[in-house]
Amino acid sequence: MHQPLQRYGARFRSESADRDGAGWFAVIGRAAHDAESVRVVSTLEERVAPIGADGLAFAVVRATGGEKPQVSVNTRDGRRVLAGPLVA
Repeated sequence: MHQPLQRYGARFRSESADRDGAGWFAVIGRAAHDAESVRVVSTLEERVAPIGADGLAFAVVRATGGEKPQVSVNTRDGRRVLAGPLVA
């Protein structure tokens, strides 16, 4: 089965430790071979980060603790493949 990101996960951190307040989501995973960048969208911002030469996908976005940012992978041929909402 083809997966745009394998073994990916996220961690939410905030200064106040308030799970409903604003903080940061860090997303990391191993990208598919045809991946060019990873895109993470929260209610506070959107971040597009290039995939490393070793296939590592890493992005950090501002978000609230109660949300599940959307993660997708942009491929070399221009497709955007949804990796799913985050479960932190």
